[in-house]
Amino acid sequence: FSQTQKGHIKNRPLLKDLVEKNITLIDYELIEHKEGGRVLTSFTYFAGYAGMIDSLWSLGQRLLNKGIASPFTQITQSNEIGDLNVIRDLFYEVGKEFRSKGTPKEIPPIICCFLGEGKTSTGAQEMYDILPVKQIKLDQLEEVFQSGDRNYVYKLVLGVKDMFRPKEDSSLHGHTFTRKEFSKNYFATPDQFESNLDKVYPYISILMNCIIWSPEFPRLISRGQAEEWYTDTQTLQVIGDITCDPEGAIQFSKETWIDQPVFVYNPKDRSERFGFEGDGIVVMAVTNLPCEFPADASDRFSRELSPF
Repeated sequence: FSQTQKGHIKNRPLLKDLVEKNITLIDYELIEHKEGGRVLTSFTYFAGYAGMIDSLWSLGQRLLNKGIASPFTQITQSNEIGDLNVIRDLFYEVGKEFRSKGTPKEIPPIICCFLGEGKTSTGAQEMYDILPVKQIKLDQLEEVFQSGDRNYVYKLVLGVKDMFRPKEDSSLHGHTFTRKEFSKNYFATPDQFESNLDKVYPYISILMNCIIWSPEFPRLISRGQAEEWYTDTQTLQVIGDITCDPEGAIQFSKETWIDQPVFVYNPKDRSERFGFEGDGIVVMAVTNLPCEFPADASDRFSRELSPF
């Protein structure tokens, strides 16, 4: 799982060595259909699986650090077990506890927001859906936050039309668009849009970032926005930045690794520290997540590759 085109900081000495020694490295993830689109996508799903597991593990550890017991403490970091079926069974057990005992009373009902509807998001949702889940829409957020059923966890899945909105000074402001029309305008003129997450941030416990970001597009959470929003509410406990674009859609995100997977970002003073202690938001941004399931991911990837 080289992700050669990303040029991960930790991998650069190795990549440089490969070039200098004229060694061939094939990044099979870059193979595309004639009409565009990747041929091999198993690692994308596994990033979603591992990212969701590690984010819920992070939530359990963060709550424990605050003196709040929860069934999430049964969940381990993915690589501690390294077998997807075993962890799925573990998720079923956690789900049983929620059905019988409910979610912790010290925090609001747990709402997990998924950014994006692609393969990474699908993989993450597949794991989350093992728990007793109710899916909600944007206009239900406040109601669920106030009086949601404690025997369930909730999920909110946001597409482009939900994540962004036209700026007030944009010629697009005030127009009504279908989802298709909105996406077309967004990708054609991204400078005319801004984040809509101020409508979401106050109510969610977990934010799963499953979208790729480029500099011409608006950020979803800038450092300034995080400072402003965090001052008003501290509901958000964990950001699972699966796509991990440092200084990207989540501006304060940075590469983390399996042996040092999380850091706490304090929006007030913009400081960060590895681990689960301190004021702020826990960020899980492991950049090589499929490596946490080396056998499962390799097996599925091999089966996808073999026809070629």
